[in-house]
Amino acid sequence: MVGQPLRQLEDLPLCILAHILTLVPCSRTLLLVVPLVCRRWRAVLLEHVYADITLEWATTGDRGWARSNPITDDGLLAILHGRFRRVTGLCVADCRQLSAYAVRAIAKHGRHLRSLNLGGCKVTDYSCKAIAAGCPALQNLIIDDCKLVTDIGVSAIAAGCPKLREVTLSGNGQLTDIALSSLGTFCPALQRVHFCSCREAWSVGLRLDDDRTTPLTNAGVIALARGCPKMRHFDLPYWAQVTDVGIGALGEGCAELLTVDLRHCKALTDNGVTPLFSQCPRLSAVDMRRQALITDISLQTIGKNCASLASLLLRECELITDAGLVGIANGCKGLRRLDLARCAGITDASLLAIGGHCSSLEQLDITACSQLSDTGLAAIGDGCHLLLRLNLANCPLVSDTGLLAVVHGCPHLQTCDARATSVSETGITKLLYLCRELSTLNVAFCSQIMDMPMVQASSARHGVRLIHHHIPAPR
Repeated sequence: MVGQPLRQLEDLPLCILAHILTLVPCSRTLLLVVPLVCRRWRAVLLEHVYADITLEWATTGDRGWARSNPITDDGLLAILHGRFRRVTGLCVADCRQLSAYAVRAIAKHGRHLRSLNLGGCKVTDYSCKAIAAGCPALQNLIIDDCKLVTDIGVSAIAAGCPKLREVTLSGNGQLTDIALSSLGTFCPALQRVHFCSCREAWSVGLRLDDDRTTPLTNAGVIALARGCPKMRHFDLPYWAQVTDVGIGALGEGCAELLTVDLRHCKALTDNGVTPLFSQCPRLSAVDMRRQALITDISLQTIGKNCASLASLLLRECELITDAGLVGIANGCKGLRRLDLARCAGITDASLLAIGGHCSSLEQLDITACSQLSDTGLAAIGDGCHLLLRLNLANCPLVSDTGLLAVVHGCPHLQTCDARATSVSETGITKLLYLCRELSTLNVAFCSQIMDMPMVQASSARHGVRLIHHHIPAPR
């Protein structure tokens, strides 16, 4: 009888034991101790449970523990050495205690690695050469915020890891066109590239429009587009020297694009992005925030060619008007997210078109669209019953009438930002009562709210986080 529980445990099918172990959070202690229990447990752990190991800075959610027990070279080497030679995925993001030697040790044990996240670690060109030599099966690589990596390191990885499908290089300010050209030459299977300059710009205190933050030009984009025809996701935000020529080449070479991020590429015009949208009909997400030169022509092209579009971000595109938004609404009826913040040229006609055609809309941001009124919001309430997030801050023409139209038509609303609008406690009270899924409400600077204590009590009663800054009524 004494041995019966142990016998039952041994009789467990491998799939049951593997499922039990997956319920235990991954930690260094687990990785080191469990394989010592018995050979069976070790085999299950290595082959069925932790083919992917995550040891990033605060994976457990307990940042105090993470800071007091950061992963070090010795801990990582103990995990890797002799026990985890079949690991296919490893994440040590932001483990800044790790040295370049530890990174090279990862490469030494990385014969089976397909996914590697070294973001924020001490990665050098020498480390990149070690990865290229030791990780021939690598498909997904993240080396963002690794400021010691240059074109030499990326070129070595591209040549040694031809199976790469996804690569993230954000925040590495020393990279130039040579890095992208190498990826285009040696990695024809590449499907995702994320190459953002903004983190590097912030870290050195430069403005985002400073030319020193943009070593990438059209040459790199063209080389990548010509060499990687299977590209699905291309993120190139904040690169000011990329112009219409480079983006046009992207459309010609990568017809299977699904998502593209071109925010704050300030040199782009309709002449560049229109061919991109015409030749990439499968686009599902487009980010063109802060594009000062984009007009309705680009939006109408999207509406005609990209019927599968689900997300469109146009914040601070000052030249777009109702004509462009009507084209989007007519052609992209599956739209789920739309950001029109600070697009001052749009009126209620845009919201009437969106409400009439985009019934799947879940997120809408119309911050500081001063011409929008209750009429437009009524159309959203009538047609967009799946709306979850609404931001109408700084829309002074919006009152209780428009808010109540949304309340009655969108019962699943989760967050609402009504700052600096003309709503009163009457509309807010009905919003809190009818939208039972609401979690956050912002009513700061709403001068028509005269009884803020009542609003606070109502929000507390419904478990809603209330953000407010009351403006006292004049005496």
